[in-house]
Amino acid sequence: MRKVFKYFFVSVFAFLFFIGDSVAIESSVYELIPVGSTLDVVTEHFVYNSVRLNGNLLEFEAVNFGSVKAPVSISVALFDENKKNVGMVNYCSTKDYDSSFANTKLAANDWIYYSIVVKDKYFGKKKGLNDVKYISVIGDNAYCKVGGASNYLGKTIEEIKPKDMVTNSDLKENNTVIDNMLDKVLGKIDLSTIVSWVVLFFIYFIFSTLVNTLSFQMYRKGNLLSWIPLLNVYLGIKFSFGGIVSLTYLIIVLVCGLIGFSLMKSVLLIGVAIASVVVIIKIITKKYDLFVIGGSNIKLSSYNKDFSTNKNNPSQKVETSNPLVDFMKNIAKREVLDDDDKKDDFKTSPFNWNQQEDDDNDDDLGQFL
Repeated sequence: MRKVFKYFFVSVFAFLFFIGDSVAIESSVYELIPVGSTLDVVTEHFVYNSVRLNGNLLEFEAVNFGSVKAPVSISVALFDENKKNVGMVNYCSTKDYDSSFANTKLAANDWIYYSIVVKDKYFGKKKGLNDVKYISVIGDNAYCKVGGASNYLGKTIEEIKPKDMVTNSDLKENNTVIDNMLDKVLGKIDLSTIVSWVVLFFIYFIFSTLVNTLSFQMYRKGNLLSWIPLLNVYLGIKFSFGGIVSLTYLIIVLVCGLIGFSLMKSVLLIGVAIASVVVIIKIITKKYDLFVIGGSNIKLSSYNKDFSTNKNNPSQKVETSNPLVDFMKNIAKREVLDDDDKKDDFKTSPFNWNQQEDDDNDDDLGQFL
């Protein structure tokens, strides 16, 4: 039973490990986002992905999910460190006459990566770009209005938004931590996401099974590391190419993780693909030193060593042990046992395989760490 719960736990951990890699804060209109962060917003006519203020550029990916061709438009409020409004960007491409995006129009379901230069005309008096610490998308500006930089000066986002509007922030204020975690996960669910999760979990399960099978074939026992994400890839590379290559690969993965999760996941999938092929070859051929770089570091179990010797020399007999016979011999040698001795003997008997396997796996994890 312990083993069942153990593998269930690590399987769930692996499943959650691959849930999404977006760093954007999912949001709606009339919600503040700190400068330097990104947010995704859905309005009546547009979806704005990864909206952010990057220097003097307001950047985003605009998707027109309307039924007709439309100019790119957006309304973004600007706020200072006290979350007070200092300006407003009301933009419409048909009113843009001097940028590279002038008069841009999007067909239905079309998209474009967009950037708007935040100029002085978008600020109130005595306010500028250096004052901006937060931004908020307040609409898609479907009527292509421009100007209005001073319409909300000094107001907070709560004072600007319609009183009857309920935003994501309003809902999350009354949520528990678990509710917010569920909102974050469930908010990402769509058909493509579900398919991605299923495919990634399938890859994880098959690869972990292959690595664990090879471990059992070489050492006559499974390995808990083969079921832990990232560490199972490390173990698969180690079984395939040796310790030097596996350690180098692990360092590369960690460096990629610092650069970006998408890059890290790509490197992991490449490692999984290569290691899977090599592991399958070793399972079939039983040539465990194959492809190992820097000399063999494979220490086979005594069972495999005896099997290999007997295979090369058929006349040599291999002594095998029967757990039942050994146990009965052990009882015959000891005529009188007190209760404590019986308990100790049972704990160390060959029948307690589950406990032995758990201890072996704990030792493997301890040696790795």
